[in-house]
Amino acid sequence: MKNLWIFNASLLLFLVCTLTSCLNSRVIKVPERVVGIPDNAIWYGGIDGGTWIKIDDTDVDNQYYVECYFDTSGDLLDKGIFKMEECPDYETIYTAREMRDLVSYFDGKYIGLKIKCNNHYIRLYKMAPDPISNIPNGAIWLKDGAEELWIKVYDTDITNQFIVECYKVNITKDFWNHCYRDIYKIEECADNTKVYSATEINGAIIGTNGASSYELNLICNDKHIELIMAD
Repeated sequence: MKNLWIFNASLLLFLVCTLTSCLNSRVIKVPERVVGIPDNAIWYGGIDGGTWIKIDDTDVDNQYYVECYFDTSGDLLDKGIFKMEECPDYETIYTAREMRDLVSYFDGKYIGLKIKCNNHYIRLYKMAPDPISNIPNGAIWLKDGAEELWIKVYDTDITNQFIVECYKVNITKDFWNHCYRDIYKIEECADNTKVYSATEINGAIIGTNGASSYELNLICNDKHIELIMAD
């Protein structure tokens, strides 16, 4: 019995030491600040990597000028004006200096914050930039993950078929490349036979799957209808 107790105690000690060793080996270390990353950028991340983020004040409350850099190469991932999500029960105004202490991650689209409102965490989201001269009037701005696009939808002579024109951002050079112009149609759904205009579709786009399709804020059979490439 005594030998069994000694064995169990030794096993427990071994497991504790092993766990401690594993935890120590997974200590999160801030990567080296490579050339090109601003001195006032702060690294946010974990054992799998992270992002250098620079946050500065603007003239508008809870809106910030943000630059995000890849942690190892220093490549610019995103930049622009980011705004804090609104919450009726949470109206605190933060300076950029205070906001830097509240950031937890950047996922390519949102900057997560350590602020809870109604049982969910508030985020910073990127605001639409001002369109430049080569962007058509009435185009909508869409950010979906790392993709930033200006989308313009035009009517055709065929019901629920549209010409979609796309302009893609070049973040580092501050201009928009014309990426494609193709014909798309609304995904068929027996419960939705409405005829839509280009203006309605332009305002209904909420996501993209590359150039293959666009997700629309139109529901049929409990799912979002898509705008898909015409045959």
